[in-house]
Amino acid sequence: MTFGVLAALCITLLTDSSCGMVYPNRSLFNYICMLSENSYSSTKKPVSISISSEYEVDVSMSTPFLSATPFEEFTLNAGQGRKIAITPEIRMPVNSSVSERSILIQATKSVSVILVNDMESNFDVVHLMELDALGTDYVVLSFVTTEPNAFIGIAVPFNETTISIRLPARVKPIDVFVNGRIFSTYPELTLTLQAYDALQILSGDDLTGTVISSDKKIAVFSGNTRTKVFGLCLDYMMEEMPRVSDLGNEYIVFSPYPGPDRDLLKLVALANNTAITVDGGTTLNIEREFNFKNRRFSRLSVHHIRATHPLLVGGITFSAGPLYFIIYSGIACVEVLAVVLSSSES
Repeated sequence: MTFGVLAALCITLLTDSSCGMVYPNRSLFNYICMLSENSYSSTKKPVSISISSEYEVDVSMSTPFLSATPFEEFTLNAGQGRKIAITPEIRMPVNSSVSERSILIQATKSVSVILVNDMESNFDVVHLMELDALGTDYVVLSFVTTEPNAFIGIAVPFNETTISIRLPARVKPIDVFVNGRIFSTYPELTLTLQAYDALQILSGDDLTGTVISSDKKIAVFSGNTRTKVFGLCLDYMMEEMPRVSDLGNEYIVFSPYPGPDRDLLKLVALANNTAITVDGGTTLNIEREFNFKNRRFSRLSVHHIRATHPLLVGGITFSAGPLYFIIYSGIACVEVLAVVLSSSES
């Protein structure tokens, strides 16, 4: 372990703990994640987390799956990055279950944290959200899979967190293994979990429209362990879901890669009788909350989506080889960016 000039500060701040275990600390920047199973290849590459910052910053990484105390502590210089490889066993097992495998990253200043779930020919990366951006209410977006599973993953930062999960009626009930007991998702799954617990739900069905609520902040991930889209490439996909309070009525969606029309957009309604217009023309109607519509869209193009009620919007874009899973931000974020850019040009 190497510590820089912020070592004394790091020692003081990174000790919000009990019996050596580190917990989220409001005076720090906190990021939490979990890794779904990824069993496509027998070549089990290590999971990796890349951390970078424009500031000089002290970083700590913890998971009781590996150690009762932080398993990595280091200092980044301003503008520096570091990639940390973690044993493949940190991934969740191949079933729907709860395991103490969440990873907590803490830093004395803001950092960029990128999670890589890497297997040979089957991987994806996720840019993690900071604790303040997490919520207690989520709707899930995923894509239908052919082999083997769509998944929902939840990383729990706080002790005594009660979580309720309601799958869409079209999804077959799922048994979830928790401490030697079996709990069914039908009609609704409610569990009280502890800090560092990771919950994984696997299904051969499309899990889009799953509703998740909790009494404390959680991180929610969704994707597919190996999906097949448009009869083309098979690939792993994973994204972190935005909290419901961040979803909007307007979106700018885009396809950044050249090629034939193979991209797919999925629009999930958060209210009954949601009317959606695309580029001011075509109108789509979703009658029931948490139902969705799929829409193809052109490559190297930008489109304007407007709805009468908030939407969750995501898409798959197909490049020369891999698939890319995108969750779009509402147009309010685009407006903020436009103001920043115009200010910088003046």
